[in-house]
Amino acid sequence: MNQNNICLFAAGTMESGPFLTQFLEENGVEEAYFKNIDWTYQKDALMRASNINEVKIPKVIHYVWFTNPLKEREMTDVARNIEEVETSVAALNQHGFSYNLWVNGEAKLNKTREWAESLGMKIRDIEELRGDDALANQALDVAKEYIADKQFAAAADVTRVIIVHKQGGVYIDGDQVVWQYDPILNNLDFFMYAHPYSGVYMIENSMIASTPNNAILRNLLEDIVDRKINKKKVFESECLNRSFYTALAETGPIRLTFAYNKALEEGFMENKSYIILHDKLKNDDCNQESHDYEYCSKLDRNTPLPHDQNYDLKFITRHFGAGTWFDFKKDLKNIGRLRDIAEN
Repeated sequence: MNQNNICLFAAGTMESGPFLTQFLEENGVEEAYFKNIDWTYQKDALMRASNINEVKIPKVIHYVWFTNPLKEREMTDVARNIEEVETSVAALNQHGFSYNLWVNGEAKLNKTREWAESLGMKIRDIEELRGDDALANQALDVAKEYIADKQFAAAADVTRVIIVHKQGGVYIDGDQVVWQYDPILNNLDFFMYAHPYSGVYMIENSMIASTPNNAILRNLLEDIVDRKINKKKVFESECLNRSFYTALAETGPIRLTFAYNKALEEGFMENKSYIILHDKLKNDDCNQESHDYEYCSKLDRNTPLPHDQNYDLKFITRHFGAGTWFDFKKDLKNIGRLRDIAEN
C-alpha cells in the first residue's frame, strides 16, 4: 500500500527480497540464523552429529488433504499430485516406511480413499490428533476453523505441525517428490530444508521431519494459537493482510522460520543432531525452475550427491509447488483505494 492509501499488487510486494529481508529483521531473525542455515555450516552436519546409530525419527510418512465436504475436491482430481505421490512412495518403500493420509473426517473422498489405500496408506481423521496435549488441541481447533473458512492451505500448514509434533515422522507435501532417500536421515533428531524466496533463505514447510516434541514445532504452534486467539494481524498494512500470500507469514514458511530462529536463540539445537538441507544438496540436475516433473523423472539417479569427505547423502527431492492455494484473483480485486474496496 502506498502513501495515498492505495492497495497495489500485494503478493508481488511480499515476493520481493528487500521486503522479506526487512520483515525477518523486524521479527528478530538476524545473522545467527543465516549463519546456522548456510550450507557452509550445514554441509558438515553429519560430521558434527552424535548418537546417530539408531532410528529416532519414526519411519512414517504423513500426507494431508482437506476439502469442502459440501463441494468435495478429490486428491485424485489433481493428476500431477497422483503421479508425484506415487513416485515418492515407490522410492520410500525401499526403506520400510508406513504412510498416513490425514483428512477432515466429514469429507467422504471416496476416490481418494480408494487410491490411497491401494498405495498402502492408512486414512486418518484429524480428530485422532486430539488428546491430552492442550496446545495441540488448541492448534487443532485453529486448523478446523481454517477448514470451516475454506482456508485449506492454512489448515494444512497447522495440521502438519501438530502431526509431527505429536507423533513424529516425516511430513511431505503432495507435490514434494522424493526420487532417492537416505535412511540415515531418520537417525537424526530432525531435518528440514531451507529454500530461497527471492534469494532470502527460509525454512520450508513442504517437508518436515522430527522426533516428537520438537521445540521448533512447539514454538510454531504457540505462535499460531496466540495470534489466532488474540486476533493479531500479520502486517501493519491492511493491503498486505488482505492478500492470499499472507498465508506464508501467518502459518507457512515465514512463520516456521521465526519458530526456528527462536529455538536457535534458546539453545535447542546445541544438543541435537540435525541437518538443514540446502538447494545445493537437495536437487541434482533437476534444480532449475524451468525443469518440470517429466524432465526430472528422466534423469539418471544412480549417483549419490556429495555431502562431505565421510559420507555421501543419497537424497534427491524437489518441491514442485503446485500452488493449489494461490488466489491471484483475490489480490487483483484488492487493487485500489482500501475504502472503495471495503465498500464493494
